[in-house]
Amino acid sequence: DTAGSNLQYVVPLASLKKHKKFLKGNDLAVTGHFKRENDQYHRALQEAYWNVEHTESEAKTKATRALRAAFVTLPSLSDSLNASRPSLKVYLAGEPLQDFADFTAKSWSLQAVRRYLDEAIQLSLTKTSASTRQEEL
Repeated sequence: DTAGSNLQYVVPLASLKKHKKFLKGNDLAVTGHFKRENDQYHRALQEAYWNVEHTESEAKTKATRALRAAFVTLPSLSDSLNASRPSLKVYLAGEPLQDFADFTAKSWSLQAVRRYLDEAIQLSLTKTSASTRQEEL
């Protein structure tokens, strides 16, 4: 699998170049910034991401199918991206999702991360449909 192509896999990013390539190759991306791989925060992202991808629904949206996730554990890379650890950042078309705060909740739980991913998907749909309407005018 290429980085980010397996829907169930939260890929590791070890350089700024890989981070940029990941964002460029995925319309809707979330990156997790953690102190170490497989800590409680990383596991919450993995499980929430898996749950989003496996939600049974006929109305599964294009944005849900487009969502890809990756993680960073290198302090220097997180620092260069202005990301605290632990945190989640969402990108739409390679740019930070406007009007959507990074996830840095004090109480990380599967439910909280899942809600954050669901909200990111919904906001991306709103932004995408607004830009499509602008292009049609």
